[in-house]
Amino acid sequence: MQQKALWDDTVVPVCQLCGQPDTREHRMLSCTNMEDIRKQHVEACDILQHQRPEWCFMPLPRLYDDVYMLRAFVKTIKLPKVERPCETGISHLRFFMDGGAIHPAFHVGRLAAWAVIQDLSTSDTARRMCVDYLFLQPPQLPLFRVAAMGMVSGDQTVARGELQALARACEIALLSESMETAEFVTDASYVCAVVRLIESGLFAFCLHHLPNAALILQLHAMWRPDVFCIRKVKSHRRFDETKDLDDLWYIAGNFCADMVVNLVFLTIPSCIRRCAEKAVDFQRKEEARLKCVFKYITQLNRSRCEQLNHSVATGKGHTTKLQLPRHEQ
Repeated sequence: MQQKALWDDTVVPVCQLCGQPDTREHRMLSCTNMEDIRKQHVEACDILQHQRPEWCFMPLPRLYDDVYMLRAFVKTIKLPKVERPCETGISHLRFFMDGGAIHPAFHVGRLAAWAVIQDLSTSDTARRMCVDYLFLQPPQLPLFRVAAMGMVSGDQTVARGELQALARACEIALLSESMETAEFVTDASYVCAVVRLIESGLFAFCLHHLPNAALILQLHAMWRPDVFCIRKVKSHRRFDETKDLDDLWYIAGNFCADMVVNLVFLTIPSCIRRCAEKAVDFQRKEEARLKCVFKYITQLNRSRCEQLNHSVATGKGHTTKLQLPRHEQ
């Protein structure tokens, strides 16, 4: 059933331009005075008439039909069991952490993962002996051990994955019997900012504004400022950009963590990956349709307002401001 385009009982339900019944469909698709605009936007008119007729009233994008399968899969994700770190005979532990996501720009099909890598090197001598392995194809990383890895539980965001990696690294470090200090290396500025808030105590005043609040509280309960420290490194650096041995080792550790995150994505069931890809493809097409329709609506309204304002001189039209008659000068 067609409805009036103007929801006002005092307004006559007749188009002010052509005299036909004034409905949303009429304004968008059949007003004779707007024929020239419709010829310039044939694709948008086809979308409104055949693909998305509800957009004449409320232009909101649809969801992919099987998006609920992805949501059900995410709810089944659980964090893996915490395992003790490898004891290297030294009291200082170092962990490299990273998080990542496939389709990071599309929330519908985004799936995130994280990884924690333990540094098993005990001296500069041991690190120098392994430097040559880094320049093989593919690079070999004998003094790095995967301490934990998995899919992100809860909201599928890279930031949440980075925080879960840090929380899991803290749990692993606290299980060590010989640990006196621990260093956590990340390429995420967000994680460093959260740690600074925890150490200063300021997070309590803004926790209700922060995403991942429960995870931040969990991290606060484990964080020991006198024992733990966090280090920020730049991501995706090449081995030939190194300044010295320590810098090269941090590049290698970050590279290893990033590589393991990509391996986690290979564990996702193929049907889920295909579903995520289809959801993202659907969203891209839906975004293109919506932009096409918005451009058409914008030009249609501009042309309609110009015609209405032009007819004010004859006393038959209204201005676009609150649909009130324009006062004569």
